[in-house]
Amino acid sequence: MITNNPASWPGGDKVWDVCRAIAIAEGANVLGSVADRLNNPGDLSRGDEHGQPVIGYVTLPDGEVAIQFASKEAGWQALYLKISNIVTGRSSTYSPDMSWRQIAAKYAGNSSAWVNNVANALGVSPDSRFGDFFFEAQGIEIAPGVTVLPPQADPGANTSTDAMVTAGGQIQQLPGWVWIAAAGLGLIVWMQD
Repeated sequence: MITNNPASWPGGDKVWDVCRAIAIAEGANVLGSVADRLNNPGDLSRGDEHGQPVIGYVTLPDGEVAIQFASKEAGWQALYLKISNIVTGRSSTYSPDMSWRQIAAKYAGNSSAWVNNVANALGVSPDSRFGDFFFEAQGIEIAPGVTVLPPQADPGANTSTDAMVTAGGQIQQLPGWVWIAAAGLGLIVWMQD
């Protein structure tokens, strides 16, 4: 069960690490805070529901319309999906090429405090690229056996294929000879049937 206690918060990958840092910056760890009361650890606004159940929308004193999620689990899942969309380049507002400071300017009202809190929690510079946190030299595994590499990690990669990922890297691919050998083996097996 998720509570305002950070020990109960989801974890396990770098997206969750960012979600946890944002939740601290938004005060989700403070009993009775807006983030706690609204089950909204990321201070998400209308449009960020990501299919999660909501109770309604609350207009805050600064005029922001925040989502009140039906449960803390729903709020955390919506935040995870929002951050995942940024990482993979599917966000229409944010890009993995933006710095943490640029993300903060769009994400938070008090962007200076927000970016310092989030960057400190993650051990990154506020001026470093958001995507660099996820796409280190080893890349990021987006599915079992599918790793997205940053361009500098695989300089010999075939970048002219349609297997490019919008987050800035390439999907590791098998050499052409492997495909030819597999096709030949398949033909031999087919001919024997």
